[in-house]
Amino acid sequence: MSPTDLPISADFKQDHVYRTIIDSYFPKPEKLPISDLREWYQAYLALDAACLDREHALIQAVQEDELDDTSTESCIVELSQKVLVENGFCKDCQNLFDNWPDLGDPEPICFMTEKNWPGSGADWKHAVARDCHTLILEAASRRGCKMCGLIVQLMKDYDTLDTFRKLEARLRWLDVQKTAPLSVQNSGTSSGQIIWVNYPGKVNQSCIARDAQDMRFYSAALEADVDVYEEQRDVLEIAKEWVESCAHNHEDCNVTVNETLPTRLISVAGPTPHLVLTEGWESKPQFCTLSHCWGTEPFLKLTVDNYESFLSRIPTGELPKTFQDAIHISRKLGVDYLWIDSLCIIQGNIEDWRREAGLMSNVYGGSYINIAASSATNAHEGCFLKEPYMVDGLRARININGYKYVRDFYNNYVYHHSVGASHLATRAWTLQEKLLPPRTIHFGDRGAFWECRLKKANEFLPDGFSGDFSIGLISQKHTYNFRMWWGFILSSYSAADLTFQSDKLPAIAGIARSIAKKRGGQYLAGMWREDLEMQLCWRVQDPQNKPQWRAPSWAWASVNGRTYSEDILDDVYTHVIEAQTVPSGDDEFGEVCGGFLRVKCSGLLAGRFVAGSRAMEIQLDDRDIVNEEIRVGEIPVSLDYLGEEEELDSTTVYLLRILGGYSSPVRRKAKFYLDNGESEDENDEQNNEQTDGGTDEKETKECRTNEENADSSSSSNTNTTIPGRALTGILLTKTGQRGEFRRVGFFSCGKHEAWQTKRELNIDKDFYGPFTRAHTRYGARDAREVCEEVVRGERVQEEEWFILKIV
Repeated sequence: MSPTDLPISADFKQDHVYRTIIDSYFPKPEKLPISDLREWYQAYLALDAACLDREHALIQAVQEDELDDTSTESCIVELSQKVLVENGFCKDCQNLFDNWPDLGDPEPICFMTEKNWPGSGADWKHAVARDCHTLILEAASRRGCKMCGLIVQLMKDYDTLDTFRKLEARLRWLDVQKTAPLSVQNSGTSSGQIIWVNYPGKVNQSCIARDAQDMRFYSAALEADVDVYEEQRDVLEIAKEWVESCAHNHEDCNVTVNETLPTRLISVAGPTPHLVLTEGWESKPQFCTLSHCWGTEPFLKLTVDNYESFLSRIPTGELPKTFQDAIHISRKLGVDYLWIDSLCIIQGNIEDWRREAGLMSNVYGGSYINIAASSATNAHEGCFLKEPYMVDGLRARININGYKYVRDFYNNYVYHHSVGASHLATRAWTLQEKLLPPRTIHFGDRGAFWECRLKKANEFLPDGFSGDFSIGLISQKHTYNFRMWWGFILSSYSAADLTFQSDKLPAIAGIARSIAKKRGGQYLAGMWREDLEMQLCWRVQDPQNKPQWRAPSWAWASVNGRTYSEDILDDVYTHVIEAQTVPSGDDEFGEVCGGFLRVKCSGLLAGRFVAGSRAMEIQLDDRDIVNEEIRVGEIPVSLDYLGEEEELDSTTVYLLRILGGYSSPVRRKAKFYLDNGESEDENDEQNNEQTDGGTDEKETKECRTNEENADSSSSSNTNTTIPGRALTGILLTKTGQRGEFRRVGFFSCGKHEAWQTKRELNIDKDFYGPFTRAHTRYGARDAREVCEEVVRGERVQEEEWFILKIV
């Protein structure tokens, strides 16, 4: 019997029972000719498993099949009555654990590296562990089998469950006894293993095969005497242990950031919650914060009218469920105070809102524990939304040839599914609510998930996960330097939703204020004066309609939609010599009502926008149109707004080159501490020397000369390797005042990644060399005509610099 002909169950008598039930619910279809089914099956059977994935035509063909959802549910219910589950596992899964495939010694061989020796025979070894049938898996999961539940959840996460059921149905209609094998493979020389479900009747020998990547999860080896969580525990008991362990053992999570208290808190110590004022308190008590989505349905809030009554009593029965759950959680954790935005900030009072919004970094940054209602779409849905059969990780004892071990099993994307892809993560305000607290418990449809600066865990694996499976933003230490880390924050934040677009800057002000306390520096509408040149070359992923003015055009906060930066390039060609923003109120990190940059550059290239092509055509002298050394063609550009294309159709637009260098450079690694500890960016001084104030004129001239030489040398031989040089900059249009511009887009031109030949790259589509030569010839001419001022270089007197103002 081949691995793909395994029975549905290891118990052959039970196998017959299962098949009888399944066959009774799924008769052969009348509309699908048996000859077509056989033709499909022959092609499916002949295809190498490594070539099969969800996009393949043979898999796509089954998507048109129709299954009766009612029959499927009835079948699962009847099957579940025949499944025996003891101690958290069905008979088939227990049999798997009792006879785990021998893929080499799961204990580390080398005590120094904790890895098996390469070539020991254990690395990447593969075996088929057991058979799977989705209906049996779901039936067993409903009876409490954790392993079956994990596999079913995995298939739901990867959106393959329905596909597998249709494949199983086709094979059943053809009376083909083939199941979906479960593969296990060693993860190289580590003690970890990778597990995946193969398509029915197929076995992939490698975890990097296409279908294996769609349906795999992970297993880590542990000491044999660790707890395997046999007893089901209350989630809030687990949560209390997380909090107490972190408070007693995690020094980095307990550094006091500030002693500033919120203006108001909710006392939950007694039977009746009520609002309290903290003014005059001599010590700071522990308090919880709530992070949640408001939604569109009305709910009870603090107003001027009920303010006095809330000081004596907040009617718990009138509160939405999320608030009631948060009060219950706070009490269970032993915390007497709770902060909820809509109950601690007077709604409809703009002065109170602005004052309290300015304290947001103190509120969330100073909280003892943050409670996140991650899956709730409004205030009425609550925190506890996990389905009864949901499993997102497990631990089990296994037996290999008589030797006993313990392994964890979990989806490697568990953090993404529980936190990163939750509904709460789509809201812009909640990013700072996640970053600022030292510890957060996420409550959602996947259960409870713990996240502090040193540990991640969920209710299924409460001791934490083996290995660093995901880098969370809350992490205290970052392998990125600050510039890259801040760009990553902005990319996540700008993609999130805001109910009021005017909150674009206030909703991230708490993070900015926390950073400023730690690093210092001038904050300018979502950007930092230090290395400001490096931050100007952002682009919009999906341009949207132009919003009402809320930030200068050079700031990412001026647009809607996700923004992100291109590769960080080291050569600076345009230098910021003056930068200002005007706050709307007293908070320098909040809304702004004005601002400008004054920059110096060595040139601009004037061009016209080519309607319908999202490209710029550089304006050249007529005599150079036929000169292939100068001819540029159309430069691809990215506009900041929808509708800008029509507005720019008859307007001269200017390309301002800002950065250049090698694309994808080697990154300097550094540490950055958001909430506590000293900044440890080991290259701060070097970076400041290079970019604070800019590269001097001589260095810039040398950069420009080197680029031109590199381009000309590479053009002399069609097989010469080409460095990955690139240029990035912004599109400007005149405002009507001399030397004043506003940003309208982004452009980038460069050679492809290094070490490919011109012949391989089709160099005719590369604009780096032609753009550089055109800039050298026309840049000064075009800039001189429109600049605010012309100045001479300090070191090289014949060098001209052109001053521009960008608003």
